[in-house]
Amino acid sequence: MKVERYIPAARLQPFIKDYMFIETESETDNCILPDTSIVLSVRYRGHISMQENNLPGVVLSGIRKSAKNIHYAGQSGNLLVRFTPGGAAAFFSEPLNEWVDQSLPAAFLKNYSDIRPLPDRLAACGTKEEMIALLEQVLVPRLINSKPDPLISLAIQKIRSAGGLIPIRQLTRQLYLSQDAFEKRFRQTVGTSPKHFSTIIRLRKAIHTHSNANSLTDTALSAGYYDQAHFIKDFKGFAGQPPGQFFRNGRYW
Repeated sequence: MKVERYIPAARLQPFIKDYMFIETESETDNCILPDTSIVLSVRYRGHISMQENNLPGVVLSGIRKSAKNIHYAGQSGNLLVRFTPGGAAAFFSEPLNEWVDQSLPAAFLKNYSDIRPLPDRLAACGTKEEMIALLEQVLVPRLINSKPDPLISLAIQKIRSAGGLIPIRQLTRQLYLSQDAFEKRFRQTVGTSPKHFSTIIRLRKAIHTHSNANSLTDTALSAGYYDQAHFIKDFKGFAGQPPGQFFRNGRYW
């Protein structure tokens, strides 16, 4: 499996984290962990399936609650648009929380019914740079908002800075907003609840900071868990397997 990442044009950087090309020569399986990014994927070559279901050419995937298995056929190519947290709201008018744990054909969405030919158009490009330029020609005219929601951006920054450990009630007090109003606005803009978003931050940090020199107890404590059984339960729901088994196994992102 070959993975390449590219940075979007400056105008799109507030909304798109990066573009990821995934190409395979032979059949490959991969585990995708829940992440804070909503993802638009364009399969420009071969076949790709998720949980044994073939994916259409252009798919929008919401934020996930648990890990998913992806199967790449040989000679496949996929371009992922990984939006920044809240960034997808600049391109799609639907409330993003409606897509939690779902992968939908993008052509079903408002203002995207004409996107079906995009995989063939990308396949006809000669270089990755040409593919990105073509993709951005499709995305830029669909920008709904010129700037991310400043209050939600501040909330995301605070959650990240705290490693996902800031209580939501404390966060809403800092933002001078009622908890109900904040949670509704966050879900519609980011695509999941602030509590679930915080959990993703906590557990991904635990994965990235874990090493063979650390015990699972150390990893649990660093993620803010004082009960190892609680950590193992949350981790298994997140990654699809207990932490000990997960850290011994193979490829994921």
